[in-house]
Amino acid sequence: MREHLIRYALLLIALLPGIRVISVSAQDNLPASHEAAALLRVPPGFEATIYAEGQNFGLPTQIAFGPDGNLYVLSLAGSLYRLIDADGDDYAETVETAFWDGDLNYITEQNVEQVAQLPDQLYHAVGLAFHDDQVFVSDSGRISQLIDTNDDGTYDTVKPIVTGLVSLQYEGHSNNGIAFGPDGKLYVGVGATSDHGPLHDPLEAAILRMNPDGSGLEVFASGLRNPYDLVFTPEGDLFATDNNPTEIDRTLRFVPPEELNFIEQGQDYGFPRVFGSPPPGDASAAPVTEFYPSVTSAGIDYYDDGPFPAAWREGVYVAQWGTGADVMVNRNLGFGFAVVFVPLAKDAQGRYHGDFVEFASSATGRAADFRPIDVTIGPDGALYIIEFFSSRIFRVTYSGVIAPVEATAEASAEPLPAVPPEVLVRGQTLFNNGARNAPACVSCHRLDGDPNSLGPSLRGLRDRAGSRVPGMSAVEYVRLSILNPQAYAVEGYNASYMPQIYGQALSDDDLDALIAFVLRLEVENAG
Repeated sequence: MREHLIRYALLLIALLPGIRVISVSAQDNLPASHEAAALLRVPPGFEATIYAEGQNFGLPTQIAFGPDGNLYVLSLAGSLYRLIDADGDDYAETVETAFWDGDLNYITEQNVEQVAQLPDQLYHAVGLAFHDDQVFVSDSGRISQLIDTNDDGTYDTVKPIVTGLVSLQYEGHSNNGIAFGPDGKLYVGVGATSDHGPLHDPLEAAILRMNPDGSGLEVFASGLRNPYDLVFTPEGDLFATDNNPTEIDRTLRFVPPEELNFIEQGQDYGFPRVFGSPPPGDASAAPVTEFYPSVTSAGIDYYDDGPFPAAWREGVYVAQWGTGADVMVNRNLGFGFAVVFVPLAKDAQGRYHGDFVEFASSATGRAADFRPIDVTIGPDGALYIIEFFSSRIFRVTYSGVIAPVEATAEASAEPLPAVPPEVLVRGQTLFNNGARNAPACVSCHRLDGDPNSLGPSLRGLRDRAGSRVPGMSAVEYVRLSILNPQAYAVEGYNASYMPQIYGQALSDDDLDALIAFVLRLEVENAG
């Protein structure tokens, strides 16, 4: 994980008092109607509710559903919590401690001496996986199985299966997330021993593979600076996030992007000589997509089939914790603070490609209010997101229900800025022909008032667009409607018919030209 996350973690561990929870009802913390809309912004048609809050999980790092159908939370310091929604109302009213590590999260002035006597069995725990009704944890330098020796529902024994992995030789870099592949073997990402080289250990900066008992340990893929989490698709393809370097010096004069990589056996992904897409002649594998620098890409999960619409399926959701690197913060540059989605498409050469799009972000207007650390797809097809500092867990579902925005009675045809003729010609071309796999606007938006048109007529759009949403100009309204068609549904039309790819298919100049053209489709000249 990003090295500065650890600094935040150690600070908060010292500041947060804790209480050991064996089985505590969280019902008193239940927010009215479980609503999270005031906290989390998601695309139109989706709804965010709170699945759990008011708990001190001691800086959570991973969430996963266990074989019992309950959601489990792993803390950085090593404790494991079981969340139970006994009444089926989509809110976990009970939290049980499945494994308590006697860690620093539970130090108070009154119990500091007592806690000092307790065993600290796990440290820097950042990976969690279930396999054959067993639970595995990745913590500093090793991978272990947690065992419930007396079958009382609480894990009480740590059984290491692999030790001596490269851990924390560079701040925050360790063995990270774990996942079981279709071959029944366990995979783990391991960070580098430096920010951007050189390498010192044959098992660093790599994806490792082993048998469930830890035997047969081998390097599966190499050249990855800090692959924090990984996930398999149902077809057995492996994907991993990778964090970027942040120490600028004579050997690295810029902050590179972060990456999503399609992981193949024996492949090299370039670190420490290549960041992002490789230059011509370099044999390292190119990333599926490049994220913004210093987004701190963390937890990842794959959404296959479920109630989400097609545009939000068959791809990965990535929790981006957000910028923490000094080189970025000191320049007032901040990225991430969001959950992004990357649709995955395979080309004729068997390589994956996909551009990321933001899915969930803070609704408060303050990016750092939302530090997502992990995501997981529930058995119900919902997306679960856990926030690092608050330990709040969001549940995001899709209903498709979007309240239409009624036009006001008073039209607002604000003057449009003058644009060169060639811009309008470009806009007309895009309107009639589309661009880069994005269909032409005219194919759905007829200008003759045809009632069978899939989209509303755009004749006289300037008058209507400037009045639909109070305080929003016609240009702003049309731009949002193109980039996010379901933001403001027009009554009588299904906004889901409109592709949600124009933000990727059109450049900023293209978008400006298209908006300029459609806003000049006057009623009398619309043909």
